[in-house]
Amino acid sequence: MKTIKPIYLLILAATLIAATHMRFGFGILIFLETIPILFYLDRTSGWRSKALLFGFLVLGWSLATLKIVTSPLPWFIAIGYGLPLATVKFGSYLAFVSFPQSKKTQWVFPTLMVMGEWLQSSFTPFGSWGSAANTQINNIIWLQILSIGGLWILSFVIYFISYQIYEGVRDGFLKARLVKIAIPILVLSMFGTLRLTRADNTEYESLQVATVGTNSSIGGPELPSSDVRSKNRAKIFDRMRKASDAGAKLVVWVEGATGLLPDEEADFQSEISQLTDSLNITAVVSYVILLSTEPFFYENKYIILDAAGSIQSTYLKHEPVPGEPCTKGTEPHALYNMDGVDLGGAICYDFDFPVLGREISKLGADLVAVPSSDWRGIDPIHTQMAAMRAIEGGFSLIRSTRWGLSATVDPYGRVIGQLSDFNSDEKILISSVPKNGKRTIYSLLGDWVVILGLCLLAYEFRKTRILPGNPVGGF
Repeated sequence: MKTIKPIYLLILAATLIAATHMRFGFGILIFLETIPILFYLDRTSGWRSKALLFGFLVLGWSLATLKIVTSPLPWFIAIGYGLPLATVKFGSYLAFVSFPQSKKTQWVFPTLMVMGEWLQSSFTPFGSWGSAANTQINNIIWLQILSIGGLWILSFVIYFISYQIYEGVRDGFLKARLVKIAIPILVLSMFGTLRLTRADNTEYESLQVATVGTNSSIGGPELPSSDVRSKNRAKIFDRMRKASDAGAKLVVWVEGATGLLPDEEADFQSEISQLTDSLNITAVVSYVILLSTEPFFYENKYIILDAAGSIQSTYLKHEPVPGEPCTKGTEPHALYNMDGVDLGGAICYDFDFPVLGREISKLGADLVAVPSSDWRGIDPIHTQMAAMRAIEGGFSLIRSTRWGLSATVDPYGRVIGQLSDFNSDEKILISSVPKNGKRTIYSLLGDWVVILGLCLLAYEFRKTRILPGNPVGGF
């Protein structure tokens, strides 16, 4: 790459970004994605070169996002996500060139990239989308490291290996550098294999659970007629009865399974209460309350009803999808003890934010229900991303999904049962999940990887600034 023209490096970078992330992504390419950008930064300077880099990052991330933009979403949504994702990555690269004299660049670079991911997840509405760790959603062995340091430790390892490859291409693959590449890979593989092997040899009590879907296609701003909505609810109730007959003790609806007007909610709750009481099951019932049509605005919520029909919990979606016109929930998470099983919950996009999963795990959740609603473009990767929260928090996950993949997942991220809403008329998934969760280091210590990274950056920033004659960076 030393002889490749800078513009070709940017084209290669955009191509790798588009090929690595989101739908149809080649996860192995993540180890190469940063290399052309690092060479570009090493060979160019000035604000014009940085502006060109930003433009190609936007292009790459917009193309990557375009792969998940399917009906009913318009194509320009890709730019709406591609631009902020590119901005975060650009900020990390820009920060990296301000440490030119650091002798710890192999640590500084992955730290800055992870810091960008953490800042995006913590302070923007775009969650963990674009994270390097997400490229490994099919690598269940490597994902076990999430139980130690969450999403951030896996991203750090990926960026660390990537930087070693970059230096190898630049300076030659000496023995010491090959060792630095091999050791993290061995650690990830050995830790994950040992953890899963131990899980295979552990007996556990199980709980029969079910996800139930809907035939409703609510899109707004107007609700379907009362008669249509009543018939759709009757089908869901019938599926609950079938799930109960199959032995399910917990039933989870999909997100927004039915729509209601404000004055209909009390009667609806009374009706579903009588049903759960008669079936002797606990239910996580997700629905929307239309508050207005001009402007279009609603509540996106669920209620947990116990086997006696009493409402034990009410929850409003905490993280609406950008542009989603619904009330943002602010109430703290709470658990419901269901015959010794601590049940938590969230709604769909909430679980794109690792901090929410950790909040639930800190409470001691054994099982988390996540009513969800996807579309073809993010199926099944959105469910796979949610499964990462189960590994981080050490709880089982029930993700009941409209227009996507419903799945039950154990505390190790292994899929117990799954059912595609696109390929099922019954829309019922019955599974047996572990009753008890597994406490993890991440649920106890939280974002310790980020805290250590901040300490490293503070130390390096101070050291590089007090040395005489140090340049400020590549501008």
